[in-house]
Amino acid sequence: MYNFTTAAAIAFSWAASIFNVPLDLPPPCGYLGDKYAEWSAVETGCWMDTTGDVRALIHHVEGWKDNRSTPARCREGCDAEGYGLAALERGQECWCGNTIMDNAYPVSTEKCNSPCAGDENQICGGYGYMSLYARNGFNFTIGVSPRVTPRGLFRVGCYTDPTAIGRQMPVQPEGCQYEPERLRTAVGCMDDCASIGYKYAGLQNGRECWCHNDPPPYYLAGGKCNYPCEGDATQLCGGSASLLVYTRDEYQ
Repeated sequence: MYNFTTAAAIAFSWAASIFNVPLDLPPPCGYLGDKYAEWSAVETGCWMDTTGDVRALIHHVEGWKDNRSTPARCREGCDAEGYGLAALERGQECWCGNTIMDNAYPVSTEKCNSPCAGDENQICGGYGYMSLYARNGFNFTIGVSPRVTPRGLFRVGCYTDPTAIGRQMPVQPEGCQYEPERLRTAVGCMDDCASIGYKYAGLQNGRECWCHNDPPPYYLAGGKCNYPCEGDATQLCGGSASLLVYTRDEYQ
């Protein structure tokens, strides 16, 4: 059936793109105006990284293994998701974060010697080494080893989250999954899950929050859930494809 309203909206959007008519649209998820707009023009330095379970910066910008990778593109990708640090490795990989894990340390700039896939005149890290950039005025933490279980919470355990067979904790609180204004902590995620009637909170990738009334079935070694929370680096917020599950003491 012909929908006049939808057709009109499409036509107006097309016309706006042609004639540069400004659209009064809400900002995209995670946009913070000019808060993350200023980046240092010179890299912070060359840093040692590891290809083990925990990378120096924990968030990988997907789709960067191509011939377009440059420092500017990586900074833009990290900026768009609200991070203050951006790093390039192997000439093409882009990583983001707000905290440098304790496996990383500065090394000689000679170790970062891989030309960028998107511009051979620029350097994008090396093999096991990252060219690190920081937003102007951003004070990042080095060598964080979080160990704290927040008061009032009980750490249930670390569980794998094989997305190929479906999320093990399928419910997310309302709002934007990666919204920088609400960088996740174990306490914040548990509060959000409890507010919508769930007793278990699962955190993943340092910032994702998932809810359920039962913990997942596939238990993992705790070392797989050692990413610091983006909102509080003294707390743990899971890992890559790994859920660190909490509940409240009162639910035990």
